[in-house]
Amino acid sequence: MGENMIRVIRGNVFQSFLFAVCLVACAGAFGAKHSHPAPADKPSTNTEIRAVWASTLSPCMNTPEEIHRLVESTRKAHLNTIIAQVRHRGIVYYKSKAEPMAPAPAKIAGFDPLATLLKEAHETSGGQQRLDVYAWFNAFALEKIEQSSATEKLRPWLSLTTTGSVASFLDPAIPEVQNHLLSLVEDCLRDYDIDGINLDFIRYPENDAGYHPVAIKRFHEQYGSKAKASPDNPDWNTFRRDQVTAFVRRCHDAVLRLRPNAVISIDAIGFGGPPKKDFSDSRPYQQVHQDWAGWLRAGYIDAVTRMGYKRESVPQQAQDFRGWADFSRQLQDECPGRYVTLGIGGYLNTEEDTLTQYREAQKRNLGTSLFSYWRPTRASNQTNQYGPDSPFWEKLGTQIYPSIIGPVRPEARRIPKQESKRVPR
Repeated sequence: MGENMIRVIRGNVFQSFLFAVCLVACAGAFGAKHSHPAPADKPSTNTEIRAVWASTLSPCMNTPEEIHRLVESTRKAHLNTIIAQVRHRGIVYYKSKAEPMAPAPAKIAGFDPLATLLKEAHETSGGQQRLDVYAWFNAFALEKIEQSSATEKLRPWLSLTTTGSVASFLDPAIPEVQNHLLSLVEDCLRDYDIDGINLDFIRYPENDAGYHPVAIKRFHEQYGSKAKASPDNPDWNTFRRDQVTAFVRRCHDAVLRLRPNAVISIDAIGFGGPPKKDFSDSRPYQQVHQDWAGWLRAGYIDAVTRMGYKRESVPQQAQDFRGWADFSRQLQDECPGRYVTLGIGGYLNTEEDTLTQYREAQKRNLGTSLFSYWRPTRASNQTNQYGPDSPFWEKLGTQIYPSIIGPVRPEARRIPKQESKRVPR
């Protein structure tokens, strides 16, 4: 081939290249002019809940050092949300007008556990990962009540069983109970820069209860004096379920009023296996009157942080874990912009079985919530490596979550109503 011919070919190739570049550029320009970008109110696809429950029944918020190590461990695991227990047994871990500060942190002058946790978790200097903090309230459960003049008023509100014995739960049907608990939530929402609230024991106890005289009186006012307060009466069960739902709705309204960008989450029971046909045939709905699927569908909550902890080594429990996981995925699909996590009961499982359950969540693109920070796996009991000393955090951050992802926001409130498959009743 002659030299002149080669020059001609090279020139034609170069011109063709320039022409192609121009076409791409023009297409980009015209495309930009007429394109319709995805609206900002769509749920983000690059966020999920990666949470750990930090129970103050174990060391985690009694001192600034405990809080520092809690945050450090959470970041090491590439989790993004700490669900910090701020209220149980009639005491709190923040400044409240309604209940006293827990004894241990109260001994440290000027120490506010929740404020300290928020400062540490939200710190991003030096490239640190910002963590969300949900304030976790044990709602109706009281268990071993701490002795103080402020909590003595709670005793008359304890529920009764069918035999008349006193239950370890505050009765949800007593208006003063709901007002008291709501005041605790409102104090926290008003005074602290929390990213969410988390309601635990938002239900009736496993053993049949709810028979406080005030509850029965209100039931008769609604259903008639001849209505029987009995577990075999559907009206009585509906009445009790409605009391819990009413409190969830009041918390929802408080969040929207006081801190509208905070996430409303509840800890969901997962007794037994998943629903066969509808959530109303599940044990959470029937046994403890907790309609968590209905709350998510109705928009009263933004996230279900599921419990329902199962042993991976027990075949039936492993099957139930996967059954509930499939139900959780289906429920999340029904509720655009809302979330359901898989509850990982690490304290029941070996390290490898705990990681297996995390992988089941990943298969379904679901977030996770681990119980608990102090005992992330069963190995803690064998090695005496609890909380920040557990090697599990590093394994979680390398084998399951090798990269950081952002936490969720209450996206459903930004989605046009017509996109939601169900609307609040």
